[in-house]
Amino acid sequence: MLCFRNISSLDGRLFRTAVENILMHTGIIESERGMNVSYGDGLPDGKSKGIFIQRDKNLEIGIIKSMEMHEGFFAPNCIAPTAGDKPLGVFFVKRGDSYVMRFDVISYMNSAVYNEMSFETEEQFKTFLEYQKRPFSEHLLLNLKNDIMLISERENAPFAEADGEETPLFLPTFDYDRIRLFRRDKDIAYGFMRLAGSRGFPQRYTELRKRLNADPWDRQAEVNGMLKEKHYCSMHFAFMSRSDRFTRRYSVKDAERIKDEAPEESFGIHLSYESGHDLCRAKKELERAERIGLEEKYTRYHYLFPINRKNALFLCENKVKADFSAGLRGRVGFQSGFCKPYFLGVGSTLEIPSCAMDSAVVQERKRKGFDLKKIADEVRSVGGIMSTIYHPSSLDENTFPEYRGILDEMMRCGEGMASSGIKNIMERYTAKPKIGFERHGIRVDRDSKKDIRLYIGGKKEVLKRNESVEIKEER
Repeated sequence: MLCFRNISSLDGRLFRTAVENILMHTGIIESERGMNVSYGDGLPDGKSKGIFIQRDKNLEIGIIKSMEMHEGFFAPNCIAPTAGDKPLGVFFVKRGDSYVMRFDVISYMNSAVYNEMSFETEEQFKTFLEYQKRPFSEHLLLNLKNDIMLISERENAPFAEADGEETPLFLPTFDYDRIRLFRRDKDIAYGFMRLAGSRGFPQRYTELRKRLNADPWDRQAEVNGMLKEKHYCSMHFAFMSRSDRFTRRYSVKDAERIKDEAPEESFGIHLSYESGHDLCRAKKELERAERIGLEEKYTRYHYLFPINRKNALFLCENKVKADFSAGLRGRVGFQSGFCKPYFLGVGSTLEIPSCAMDSAVVQERKRKGFDLKKIADEVRSVGGIMSTIYHPSSLDENTFPEYRGILDEMMRCGEGMASSGIKNIMERYTAKPKIGFERHGIRVDRDSKKDIRLYIGGKKEVLKRNESVEIKEER
């Protein structure tokens, strides 16, 4: 058990957001009676007991000056040891009675969450691109947990973590960026172009118009059938803006139809590209969704506009339950090294990162040795979520032949993983154990949502929820 204390000048909300994300990903239980973890602007002289983390103002704004490389992850801006420091675990040194962390994990978490990592050299950036092929932040946090367990054991202090499954999950998501190839204005324009002798797409369009009874871009029913057959939960995102800088979209009435035809509790709002810059526009798009009966708000920004602090604050203030904007363009992988959810604010909007988008798979197929299953294996290795993005209109091989087989490939990656809806996912990651202290031990509250695993004196105890169990600490 740990007790985090902010004795630095860092804003308390940023500190707590980082702490809550660390606790969520490691399962470590926080308690006022736990070992102190002090976050300060300086380091102790070794006379104080507990764990100490020094604030790194460079890393706080995402500047990475050095990378200590490990298998599957890197530690940024590690501080140089002083005389007498004794290495402990991966990230710590023992300095007198103090345990000093060699880099600022608080700033690391915030720079990862808000997409602020930057590098001083091109070589560092290239190294980072290689790390993005793996969930490097998850591996870093797992090693941090192991180090803290080691420290707790040396101090004969209780270490407690949530007891729960680490079963990997598969969550396919679908972006309805276009739903109608055939339109009256195209009929007229391409008809005139054909008469003028134009070939290429105008010719293919008019031929498809004559040959097909249904619009080849309206594929929601086909997607829903595939999901039902495979028993997969999913998310479906529709635009609330008729057009943006890229193309004409569709009406709010069309978005309402997509919502009504989507599986229950699986509909979200695809915010326009412009809404990333214009929060007033984003607000209007959320309000349109409310007018068509959307009660729980789930969102996705355009992939050309990654989440930053301003947008994260907007989502939290507007009570968005979960956002799905984090991910890579042109490559598959892990944008900030996460494949598990994380908070964008203190106990607020949850970000669900994606690791593979259909257009990225198109690009990856051009590279030698690409195999989407490698990404699935990385997710399995840390018990994360494999969330994918597919545009249903891409099922039309007449206009998007390069996307052939991608959806089937994504679906195969989910085989062997569990499937869970967004509400259950949020419950899985945000539910916390509730513990209390008795005179001679520790108990789990009767209304706790999780059991706990307690390690003390070289022994492991599983304490069940909904019952009181006394554990005497060995001293």
